[in-house]
Amino acid sequence: FEDMEDSFLEAMDRIILPFPWERRVVQNRPGHFYFLDPRSERTTWKDPRFLAKGWEQRIDPRGQVYFQYHFTRQTTTIDPRGCPVGWDMRLSDDGEIYFAFRPAMRTTRRDPRGLPEHVDPALDQRGRMYFKVHDTQS
Repeated sequence: FEDMEDSFLEAMDRIILPFPWERRVVQNRPGHFYFLDPRSERTTWKDPRFLAKGWEQRIDPRGQVYFQYHFTRQTTTIDPRGCPVGWDMRLSDDGEIYFAFRPAMRTTRRDPRGLPEHVDPALDQRGRMYFKVHDTQS
């Protein structure tokens, strides 16, 4: 397991942090990191990488992590990561959360995240959500 952990950490080191974030090592705990936002001089354990296009992770003056959606200039404390393939979390001009299913070019307010690995959410042409269950037998 130690070799896998080392190779994972090496791979993560090659993924650049978004500007202006900095990664810091926890003192006396090699391999444990936290992240610093120098704009607010606040820290978090949440990795600011891997956000979808248009999203940015920030920290408010109280130390609360929040996310800004640049297309509408709205913010939320709901983490937009973790959407299934083909899906994006977005914010409306009013700050309401919705989800876009790019293959069908449709949107919904129902959250497609958190389903079992063998289930994929999708939207039909009318915008109704349905689920594709993949056969897990080999």
